[in-house]
Amino acid sequence: MIVWIFLFLWWMLWLVPLFLREAQRRWYIICIIPFLVWSGYRVGSAYYAVWYDTGIIIQEVAVRVGPGEEHGSCGTIQPGTCVLLVQEQGGWVCVRADMLCGWIPRAGYTPGGPSASEVV
Repeated sequence: MIVWIFLFLWWMLWLVPLFLREAQRRWYIICIIPFLVWSGYRVGSAYYAVWYDTGIIIQEVAVRVGPGEEHGSCGTIQPGTCVLLVQEQGGWVCVRADMLCGWIPRAGYTPGGPSASEVV
């Protein structure tokens, strides 16, 4: 997979511009850079998701800004929601679900569920 990515980049950034005139080459490079950044983000986010563990919320929980009751709430997650486990600290887990990321009590979370790439 990595070899194909490098071959593609070599083709896009070195070989194709050789056949273009100077004015065309400049616009080609200006137009191709955002595409390469976007595609790198998409590939990177797919690999990034693989490293997370997943879980399912077993009871309605308040999502907090930090690990502990003293931190403010930034929303709730309903039972049955699939989440990504980001971090654990004491009796709290930091999870990401939909557009919400924060800390919930460990008792409201059970490991397992779909693969991380399906949750993202």
